Amino acid sequence: MKKVHYLPLALLLGAGVAFAAPRRVITGTVVSQKDGRPLELATARLVLRADTTKFLAGAVTDSLGRFRIVTDTTAALRLRVGFVGLRSAGRDVNFAAGGADSLDVGTLALAGNDMALRAAVVSTAAARVEQQGDTTVFNASAFRTAEGSSLEALVKQLPGAEVSDDGTVK
Repeated sequence: MKKVHYLPLALLLGAGVAFAAPRRVITGTVVSQKDGRPLELATARLVLRADTTKFLAGAVTDSLGRFRIVTDTTAALRLRVGFVGLRSAGRDVNFAAGGADSLDVGTLALAGNDMALRAAVVSTAAARVEQQGDTTVFNASAFRTAEGSSLEALVKQLPGAEVSDDGTVK
């Protein structure tokens, strides 16, 4: 009598059902509102309209500003498109039950973000002491001395150096 192996058959049928979920495709183009040029590397992300913190899917635009997002949800969605230095744009997306599985949202134009940046100033203190092999090197410009002061005033500030009354350094 033949034995029928039900487990492999059940796995194959289950995998087919899992992959049979409807795939919905959202496409569009992102351009600059200022000059109409396509924006390469802009981000397009799909979130739930009820909870915009719930990220569902996303894509990055190609050199022609086009994006393509694939999702399997039929919930009420919101498409958010952004680019560095420009204001983000959003559009509500709806797939009708039993309707088309693809949706072209058209062209989304991103406007400038009239935010001027100020210059950043980075400053640091110069290293006072540096060890080079068996020699300790002091950076004289890292120590503050009055203009026109003597070398003795600088040496007195060096850690571990002492100036005796007769002017010798110990």
